[in-house]
Amino acid sequence: MIKLLVIFSLSLAGLVFAFTENEEQNVDYQVRAAIADIINDTLNALIRNSSDPLTINELSMNFENNSLLSGGLNITKLRINGIHEIVAPYIDVQIFSEVFNMSVNIPNLDISFKYWLDTLVGGVVPLYGSGLNSIFFEGITVNASGKVDVLGKQLHNITANLWIDHAVFNMDGFLNNPEFSALVNLMLNDNFCEFIKDYQEFVSRVISGFISALLDSLK
Repeated sequence: MIKLLVIFSLSLAGLVFAFTENEEQNVDYQVRAAIADIINDTLNALIRNSSDPLTINELSMNFENNSLLSGGLNITKLRINGIHEIVAPYIDVQIFSEVFNMSVNIPNLDISFKYWLDTLVGGVVPLYGSGLNSIFFEGITVNASGKVDVLGKQLHNITANLWIDHAVFNMDGFLNNPEFSALVNLMLNDNFCEFIKDYQEFVSRVISGFISALLDSLK
């Protein structure tokens, strides 16, 4: 009889533990899903409230402590078509660490801008110029992670990886030389998407800085 009571008690304790653990996991999932919904709603609101085309007066980027590229880039009169087509099929949030991971898909982006460029490639080769450029991207995927301020509905310390299926460049003003610009366009159209795949670490730093600057400009 005592043995039966012990077995019953252990079984009951096991059921209670399993139920409690189940409930905790369920609550954790619900909270994470709710926070993910907040991020998704914030992203959708940001997209919805943004004009399409999106216009930004000026962006500046400095490439420092980088063996591949150093110097600066200034972009003005940036115009981006395709913002309203952005979707985020995957969002995950870790509650206690306030870390988020998300995937963003962009079917098409049509971009035009004026630029001023003064850089060194590999610390040796100068790459400079200024002009009016246009770029068409197709099949963009951005996987991003960072910190999320749920109360402030803000994203911080963003690290992003980029993949692009197809790109068409019409760049002007490289080395202030039309023939060189035509050669650059040819090389970019043939190799840009493969470059993105092969140099993910460098591309991640550039795109992460661009996304942070873009989000700051929209606050």
